[in-house]
Amino acid sequence: MKNRNIILRGQGASPGLIESSIYIVKNTTEFVRMYNIEDPKKEIKRFRFALNKTKKDLIATTNKVEERIGDEYKGIFEAQILALEDSHVNEKTEKEIMRSKKNADYVYNNIVSGITDSMEQIDDEYLKERIYDIKDILNRVLRKLKQKSDKNIKLDEPVLLASNNFTPSDLINIDKRMINGIICESGSMTSHFAIMARALNIPAIVAVNDLMNNIRMFDHVIIDGHAGIIVIDPDETSRKNFFKKQKEYEDYSKELNELTEYEAITLDQRSIELSANIELTGELSEIKKYGAKGIGLFRTEFLYLISDRLPDITDHYKVYKKAARTVYPNTAIIRTVDIGGDKTIFVSKKENNPFLGFRGIRSSLKNITAFKHQIEAIIRANTKGNVKIMLPIISTIDEVIKAKEIILEVQNDLKKRDCKITEHIDIGIMVEVPSCALMADEFAKHVDFFSIGTNDLTQYTLAVDRTNPRVANIFDSFDPSVLKLIDMSIKSAHDNHIWAGVCGEMASIPMAVPILIGMDIDELSVSPIFIPEIKKIIREITYEECRSIAKDVLSCKTAHEVRNYMKEFIKKNIPNMHKYVEE
Repeated sequence: MKNRNIILRGQGASPGLIESSIYIVKNTTEFVRMYNIEDPKKEIKRFRFALNKTKKDLIATTNKVEERIGDEYKGIFEAQILALEDSHVNEKTEKEIMRSKKNADYVYNNIVSGITDSMEQIDDEYLKERIYDIKDILNRVLRKLKQKSDKNIKLDEPVLLASNNFTPSDLINIDKRMINGIICESGSMTSHFAIMARALNIPAIVAVNDLMNNIRMFDHVIIDGHAGIIVIDPDETSRKNFFKKQKEYEDYSKELNELTEYEAITLDQRSIELSANIELTGELSEIKKYGAKGIGLFRTEFLYLISDRLPDITDHYKVYKKAARTVYPNTAIIRTVDIGGDKTIFVSKKENNPFLGFRGIRSSLKNITAFKHQIEAIIRANTKGNVKIMLPIISTIDEVIKAKEIILEVQNDLKKRDCKITEHIDIGIMVEVPSCALMADEFAKHVDFFSIGTNDLTQYTLAVDRTNPRVANIFDSFDPSVLKLIDMSIKSAHDNHIWAGVCGEMASIPMAVPILIGMDIDELSVSPIFIPEIKKIIREITYEECRSIAKDVLSCKTAHEVRNYMKEFIKKNIPNMHKYVEE
């Protein structure tokens, strides 16, 4: 019988090449029915008991994480405990039980589902990943209310786990020796379970379209966790290629691992700051593991999304302080919240086009109290002077001036309260709107640094929603129009004696690195897992040849021309890496 040899592509979340049989893990959402209750107080007691039992389970899992892979990953489950204990959600549930005299399962499910439904509308993969954590909490509580035990996956032999979605607890509660790898239809490299997979050194691929429709229980599969490739029921040719590539990859991985302690410096001694994009304190250990120099982008949205209340100063401060201390003496750049008008914590009406609406600095400047709370926490966390503030979605000079006035007001207030703070804190902006790039020379006079967000800059420059499959093919950061705006922004920064970095997805694309270096970029900030590969590229090229590359690609007319040019460059100048560059 002929092998199917089906090839699927996803996103490599944890490196490694393996061959294994598949074990499909079915995700079950607890069914909830509505019924009337006679004694609301008794029902509230039942609800509180379920919350307490869930918390005990999460604490036990947290302890297991600390025991197996270290306390730096406890934050993943501690965040779930915080969300579970959210007083606003729980009080709202209890009040609704009293008012409606409906069962706790039904009421709690409605309230939490309202939060996740709101989050579903957010066009940001990092924020959408938090939905799975909240749904995991919801299912845990519902199971306790039904007096059902948590799902327990028991395996007799090592397998490749496959599912629509995994949670971190799925991994930590399975014997690692029984997991050859993981493939998942949803998720991203920043999902909590992907972070756990890397910590456990388990190869993983996420965001695999149509995965569940193509696999069967116990199918034979090959996965490449670096390239994000899956081969289902491989034929003999695929198996031979796998064994050949496995040996090559082992050598390549060893080479990358040896670069951890080395500087990101070109052959002709041009130094590039390589920083990490992170979102959770659980990712802090990956900064050192992969050899990053500090945090180039700390996304703070998760603090707002683990519950439906605004975080207070203490919530912010604990997280920022830990980040600053962990990376010292290197820098931690903390971005103020960027949540669009589709998130009801900032607006009461749904916007027709929230991503051109009330988001980023716009929402912060209309919610001054919440903005001041976040700014105060950032300033207070800057005790060693290694913290910087970054403002998102800046489109006008007035926004920068107003934000700086508020920051100064917070600083003066802290001084009046005799709080010990550093006299100065650097303030930078995200360059991700064309108006900002076009006026970069003027913006540079008001701030200490630029960080170019290539994802939004591409989206707004090309007027394309990359989540819309009908136009997603147009989204390409290699388009010459986008490259010219990036080049313009970097030149304006240097003309005004400030530094410029790139923290968007483009910084992690191997073909883009020589272009950005040739444009005189000072810093690249990427997900930690990409650091070794980007460092390898930097160390195998010269600044002078990169300047020539940048000049050539800026004269190209299409993204296709740029990509072909860069593929030829990689093939000729870094041949041992060519096989890993996207085709």
